[in-house]
Amino acid sequence: MIMSTNILSDYSKEDFKYIVTPSAEAVSDEILNSLDKRYRCLSLIGSYGTGKSSFLYALGKSILGEAEYFPKLASSNSIVVKSIGQYESLLDQLGKALKTKAELDSIFKALKEIDQKSNRVYILLDEFGKLIEFSLKNNPKKETYFFQQIAEYINNELNNTILVSTLHQSIESYTQNINSVDVAE
Repeated sequence: MIMSTNILSDYSKEDFKYIVTPSAEAVSDEILNSLDKRYRCLSLIGSYGTGKSSFLYALGKSILGEAEYFPKLASSNSIVVKSIGQYESLLDQLGKALKTKAELDSIFKALKEIDQKSNRVYILLDEFGKLIEFSLKNNPKKETYFFQQIAEYINNELNNTILVSTLHQSIESYTQNINSVDVAE
């Protein structure tokens, strides 16, 4: 049995035994409800070891119809893009995950192309805090603007993209020792 889940791995059914808790079911329902709304950037916040990565892994398997943890979200024509946050720009992270240039236009173009081939595009981004830390310490005005642009794209009801990320603490907690002007951004 695995003790720590890497969402990029492919575990056997014997190794990955996920238990759907009432909390996990409520989160999957929230994701389902967000499909028809303008808020489609969702973050799971919890301490280390609370099952956030396992949830993302089970969610991805369910969406693709490879498991029945959250059967209401299964869609044969959805695409799941998975990534684990690194200490780098959000554009670099998404560029790698989408196999395109680390530029907003290229990322939007790649998402549009995927979106047109599927019912829904799910971006599952584990360890999102690493990207926040990087953005606040490396040209915060520019880097945080990328977050805004990506969120605006995802939350546009004309697009069929959903972002589900994980954090170990609230976004505000990442702003300690950061310039108050940058925090406001």
